[in-house]
Order: sequence, then structure tokens, then C-alpha cells
Amino acid sequence: LHSEYLRSGTRINAARLSLLCQPFAVGTAETLENYINDPSFEIAGSALADWTKTDSTGTNVRSTARSKYGTASARTTRSAGTADQELTQLLTTAFTNGDVISASVWVYAEALTANMVARMRLLFYNSAGSFLGSSTVQAQPATPTAFVQLKIAGYTMTATAGTGTVGVNLQLTGGTGTGSVFWDGLGLGKSSTIPVA
Repeated sequence: LHSEYLRSGTRINAARLSLLCQPFAVGTAETLENYINDPSFEIAGSALADWTKTDSTGTNVRSTARSKYGTASARTTRSAGTADQELTQLLTTAFTNGDVISASVWVYAEALTANMVARMRLLFYNSAGSFLGSSTVQAQPATPTAFVQLKIAGYTMTATAGTGTVGVNLQLTGGTGTGSVFWDGLGLGKSSTIPVA
């Protein structure tokens, strides 16, 4: 990348990346597209505007206290009770039967009590909006020292009506515990593996 401001962990929302490597005549062109809006929570003026928040017994906020990329992340905190704290984004792009989907998110767990879990789920709906099912990955870092990547790789879309919608759900859940997590650097694309840049 020729511009300095693009070389410092910046995530560009809803962008396509074309890699031109010498020799230009060799190789196959490939397009990588991230379908997540505001994947690193860098939009400050309308913080979390692309996300639906479930603030049952805590908060979901944009935070600059920690980040994996850029200067911000989303912080989910549960202070009491047993209800899950969640952030959900329903993607605007339609997916078709047979599409292979992979997704990931970086999570930093902070002061989680026993049984608390940071979880990412993919939610699947058919064209009529009926819920079809989900795929889940979760982590519970015992000692938070760095961001940990949660991955769902190679999930095949099976929408009964031929096309469907995918949602991404970030949860802080588990028993009557408390604590907080930071989410950053989400990615979701039509691929059998998680892209590594």
C-alpha cells in the first residue's frame, strides 16, 4: 500500500482488495470481500450504528481502551444477572445455497468470572426471514494477555428457499458471572478458510 495511513492497521469498510504482484502475467486474480459493516468499530460519530445491541444487564459501547486494529473496538460488559449481552449485525448481502462462508473476530477477555464465555455465532435465515440455524465458536481465556481470534471456517450455506441471509452475533454469556470483553477486526467472506493478510 502506497499511502502511509493505509499501512497502520486501518480497516476499510465494505471494500474490495486487488493484489497486483510481479510478474503481473502469472497467477489468478482473486477478490476478497468483507461483508461486515464497521468491522473494527472505527466509526465514532454513530458508534455501533450497524449493530443491534442487547443491553440486558450491562452495556455495549464503542471503546478506545483497547484495540487490535486502528484505535477502537467494541466493549461488551455484564455487571449482574444471567441475561446474555449481545451485538448482532444482519448482513445486507444475500447468500445462496452452497455458498461457503468463513468468519472471524478478535476478542480480549477482561476480568471474566467463572463460567463466562465470549462467543461468536453465525445466524442463518431463508429468504422469508425464517431462522434456519447457527454455527458457534467460543473462547474463555483464563488470563487475558492479548487478543485471541475466534474462527468459523468453511461453513456451507443451506437456505431452503435457494437464497438467504447471514447474521453475525457476538455474545458475552454464562451463568451468573460478570466481566467484559473487547471485540475487534471482524471478517466474513465467501471462502473456505480465514484470509490471512
